[in-house]
Amino acid sequence: MKLNEKEMIELGNFLAEKRKEKGYTLEELRLKLQSKGLIIEKSDIQRIENAERKLPNPILLCHLANIYEFDIIEVYKKIGYLPKKERNISYNIAEEIKNDYSVTLEQNENTQQIKIYSSLSLALGKFSDIENSDEYTLSLPINEINSNNRIIGVKEKNNKIIIIKKDEEVKNNEIGAFYFNKSWIIAVKKISNRDEIFLIDNKKDYPIYVRETDNFKEMGKVICEINMI
Repeated sequence: MKLNEKEMIELGNFLAEKRKEKGYTLEELRLKLQSKGLIIEKSDIQRIENAERKLPNPILLCHLANIYEFDIIEVYKKIGYLPKKERNISYNIAEEIKNDYSVTLEQNENTQQIKIYSSLSLALGKFSDIENSDEYTLSLPINEINSNNRIIGVKEKNNKIIIIKKDEEVKNNEIGAFYFNKSWIIAVKKISNRDEIFLIDNKKDYPIYVRETDNFKEMGKVICEINMI
């Protein structure tokens, strides 16, 4: 959903005032965002503050909400990313902005604290409970209850965050996170008529056939992906 001129100005003024309250320069804010795993330029922040972005990056807004300590849900409502009235139905927060940001996340108004990891092995391996300096937390409105921190995110090199529900069954034709012969992969699970399991990894030119002798574990189900600018 594109912002109109009034919404762009109001959002820009709001964010500029919040930055002023915290006393950050654009460079200081850029470095703080970088320390939390979001790589952007100073101009990305300035363009929003100057009311030059009709489609503000929702991931950037989430990070700014954490830094500036404001309610991201209320801001989403004000700029039209979420409905202002209470609803008990699911809806897509990015129905009209997904072509720009490819945010494929069905939303409701429940905000969940999601821990973001730099790799699948850190997120799902034996040492996932050990704190790492490159981890951070995002406040995201998603249509899942994050009980016992089962929902986590993994940031990939192409600025994509994959949201995974740990220990959730991956059914036929669903995307999951898997451990396969000392490798961690995200793939589509395919089950043949003879109950053979294949993994379709878009990084490979051929399907992976899972044999009984393979060291294979289902680690969780992918519930959505978020592409960041």
